[in-house]
Amino acid sequence: MTLNQACLNQYAESSNPGEVHDLVERVGGLITPSWPLDQFITVNPFWHMTDQPIESVAAKLATRQGARLLMPRPYYRRLWETGHISEDHLQRAATEYGSCFNTRTLVQAVQKDIKPSTMHSFSMVLDRYGPSSENEFWHEMIVHQISQFCGAWFDQGQAQWPIGDRGGLYEEWLAQVVHERGIAIVSGLPRLHRAFASLPDQPEELIALALAEQAIPHASAEAYLHHLLLTIHGWASHCAWHSWQRDLGLDGSDDCLRDLLAIRLAWELVLYRLHKGLTLEQEWLEEKERWPLLDDHNRAAQRPDWIWQRASELAYQQPLARFLPAWGCHHQEEPTRSFERIEAVFCIDVRSEVLRRHLEAVSPSIRTHGFAGFFGVPATRAVPGLAHEQGHLPGLLAPQVRMQHPDVSGEAASENRLELTRSAHWQSFSLAPPAIFGYVESLGWLYGLKLLAGTPGISHPPAALNSFHGHGEPFGKPELHALETGKALDVESKAQIAFNALTGMGMTRTDAGVVLLVGHKSPTTNNPHATSLHCGACCGQSGSSNARALAGLLNDPNVRNQLEALGCDIAAHTLFLPAVHDTVTDEVTLLDTSQIPASHHMVVTRVESTLAEAGQRTRDERAERFGLSPHRGGRLLNALGRRRKDWSQVRPEWGLAGNASLIVAPRERSGHLKLAGRTFLHDYDWHQDSNAQVLELIMTAPMVVSHWINFQYYASTVDNRHYGAGNKVLHNVVGGHIGVFEGNGGDLRTGLPLQSLHDGSAWVHQPLRLSVFIEAPAGAIDQVIDRNPSVRNLFENGWLHLFRIDGGDQVIERRTRESGWHAFSGEAHQ
Repeated sequence: MTLNQACLNQYAESSNPGEVHDLVERVGGLITPSWPLDQFITVNPFWHMTDQPIESVAAKLATRQGARLLMPRPYYRRLWETGHISEDHLQRAATEYGSCFNTRTLVQAVQKDIKPSTMHSFSMVLDRYGPSSENEFWHEMIVHQISQFCGAWFDQGQAQWPIGDRGGLYEEWLAQVVHERGIAIVSGLPRLHRAFASLPDQPEELIALALAEQAIPHASAEAYLHHLLLTIHGWASHCAWHSWQRDLGLDGSDDCLRDLLAIRLAWELVLYRLHKGLTLEQEWLEEKERWPLLDDHNRAAQRPDWIWQRASELAYQQPLARFLPAWGCHHQEEPTRSFERIEAVFCIDVRSEVLRRHLEAVSPSIRTHGFAGFFGVPATRAVPGLAHEQGHLPGLLAPQVRMQHPDVSGEAASENRLELTRSAHWQSFSLAPPAIFGYVESLGWLYGLKLLAGTPGISHPPAALNSFHGHGEPFGKPELHALETGKALDVESKAQIAFNALTGMGMTRTDAGVVLLVGHKSPTTNNPHATSLHCGACCGQSGSSNARALAGLLNDPNVRNQLEALGCDIAAHTLFLPAVHDTVTDEVTLLDTSQIPASHHMVVTRVESTLAEAGQRTRDERAERFGLSPHRGGRLLNALGRRRKDWSQVRPEWGLAGNASLIVAPRERSGHLKLAGRTFLHDYDWHQDSNAQVLELIMTAPMVVSHWINFQYYASTVDNRHYGAGNKVLHNVVGGHIGVFEGNGGDLRTGLPLQSLHDGSAWVHQPLRLSVFIEAPAGAIDQVIDRNPSVRNLFENGWLHLFRIDGGDQVIERRTRESGWHAFSGEAHQ
């Protein structure tokens, strides 16, 4: 019997049948997907652990990764010293946690920061004795080797020399590493490649063998394997994305996360075999013995920090709770004729809040609404010139229809295809291995002109040369087709999509002359993370196509007839008009204007004038965040326009930095408040939702998307090293659009760049868990929570805060796991 077989039998004898497979499935289930750059979705990187209390997850991640879910203690100390956190906030937070800490001990606790107690793999134990012969530590070398291999394996057309395909990820890696001599030379281990050659060729067999041979205790096996995946968290998250796609019925790999775990474990097994000895054996044994103690140690150490974090959240929640119950001073001035009434539906994105507020101030006769930016059109979009389709829907959902642009002449499609092809050729040349250092030199002054074209104040380089996607409107209004058959939807299917959208908006009845459907986009230059600034409800794309598609349905006379039969009351003169909000410049552009009937020209002209004035006021309010002077009219607009055209600009806009709350209520509830672009606003009137179906839709989709956005910003701020993308100046795009390296290697970086969160001297984003305020009866909210465990986990395990607005009694209630609903005071204790 071989040694491999003996070890495998040893593990099998102490395990139930299928235990290794189940163990691998459980560990893989702890990894949350990370979406590629061309469809970047901000996601809670701990989404698959929200069934556990956030404090427990924080302790486990400190143990298994050295990661943190809390800010460094000096951050909280500054909030205390500047008065942002008061003694009342600390006392209330301590009471919520049932803690015996008083203010003095809490202030003492943040005088000195703490480091987590972490577990170490065998390669990390080996690194305690110093680097290898070439001054590189084993852990860093392993991550680099796996990361470089994965970059080639998952490549989407960037690599000029793609690797072969012998099967799965593990099989191809093993075939490659067996013939790799470079690492053996650098490390001074000439037997390294022979050690790899002795490994099993099946991933689950390798995992069972490694667990047995390294004598990993069964009680610690899950933590140990999770720890190994977290050392290559970026690629693990990319593999999890493939699994997510598969679960949605889309293209995706079923096994790459298992294979990646096997690769990482294979390195540990090989190093263990080559280095094990009496000294290391004892040290490795002691290391494994300390693992079960680490979670409790980290949880105890972090206890005062969670009180400080809760105090910082109370400092934000109290003022909002104080003013929100009062019905706002936002009174709509009704025009004498309904034809002159204007309604505007915006994405709930926090950047819309500022523009909506100014739009209502400029023209009190305009009523604005908040709705998810995909406008209820769960679609992919077929773009002429692109080989793949773009998702235009929340990442939680599977597409149901396809948006296709009719192009009768073919000229626009041909031009777009030519531009994309030309851009791909230039990019291919610049990325080819022989050209990396000679690219600019070989082009000489021609490339100098390209760089000059991107200099602020001169001109804008071609968009296709600087992004992965185009968001212009060169094509006709998109038509909806069935995914399976490719045929255009029938009128009944179109009407059902339109009806669902109107129901979610609370607009099944309207007699307005014009209803704007306003998507948003953020066109920027030389920005791999451009999609993180687009619409989070549209898979990181512009929301303009969805707005155009829905407007097309709602203006269709045949669809209108069907909607009437479904109970909708839409005035015959109502025109639905798509538009797009440029969140860099706060300009709003009306789309498909050639189809506006003459009867509406005067109303639309007034709309354009109002939007222009509201945009200018919005720019004035936002100018200070960019260090620009407000009230400069066109000069401020030009300055913002130059920011997005500047290829060296690392902060073309601040995106959703600062987001902290979601309000689900009629607009009148918040119309009197200046929410500073920190709040997602979703319109909802519970009086029109007798069975709470709309409420359930909001709490299971837009609320979850808002939480994802909030917690991506949170995680990227509290621990950018592990859950952020680092310094974007150092980014190199991997695999065409998979993700980025910070520098030329290391793990694939996930999350947001530092420049999206920090202005160079201070944090622009304050990491606060989302505060959700819903105006609805407590019973209706409770029913939704009871029916949806994933939603219940968010509230009861502390991943966000839930409040209820009682419009009748003008009070705010907070829901907790321990005591249910109870009054929440916005006033400080005296």
